[in-house]
Amino acid sequence: MEIPDTLEMQVSGIKYDGHGFFKRGDITTQVGDKDSPMYIHMQSDTDWATIAPGVVVALLVAWLTIGVQKTQIQGGISNFRHHWMTELREAASELIVTLRLLVNGCSKKEDFNTTDAYWEYSKTAMQMHSKLSLLLSRDDPFSDALRKNGGALVQRVMSTQYEDPEFSELLREIVRFQNALRSELEEAWDDAKSDLGFDRKFLLFRLFSKEVKKDRRTPYELSDSIDWDSQRSE
Repeated sequence: MEIPDTLEMQVSGIKYDGHGFFKRGDITTQVGDKDSPMYIHMQSDTDWATIAPGVVVALLVAWLTIGVQKTQIQGGISNFRHHWMTELREAASELIVTLRLLVNGCSKKEDFNTTDAYWEYSKTAMQMHSKLSLLLSRDDPFSDALRKNGGALVQRVMSTQYEDPEFSELLREIVRFQNALRSELEEAWDDAKSDLGFDRKFLLFRLFSKEVKKDRRTPYELSDSIDWDSQRSE
């Protein structure tokens, strides 16, 4: 029996094993045999050539949307970090200036610690140190050292005596404390740049050269050249 050039059939339940077509049912019927290869073309209502680009576009839009949302969130974090850095810088600057005024006044002017200026400077120093302690609220060795040892420095400067023999060491200690605070701000600036995407990739390409991040900080430690035992804050 010759097989026609075109054939329409319900393919469910039909199997081709290389020798003929068989339909499974109550009986098995051989419908034909052919030596040359037979090619069957299946038609479908799904137009994959049209759907595939749409799927790719949808996935691309979803990926870009997630990226934009992530950038917006990181931008909010960066704004918060910038505000924190500004507050810390202002408090640190005022504290350092006040400590220098105190140590110079107490050491150079006799009975300076009985004047109104002394009490105003002392109040400002304690207020700025309290503000620093609140801003440096993280539980890490660097923040702990700045809070605790910074408090000891404030107390020691407030107790400076006229012609204090440790005057020069106290000035140097204030500079060391200032440098420790600067390192904390530089570390925060590195984090802010990371929030803004300065070391991220876009479409597998890095927009900015990535620098190997080096932690410049070391926990602030009090100098051994000053007697701190009676002034150390708890």
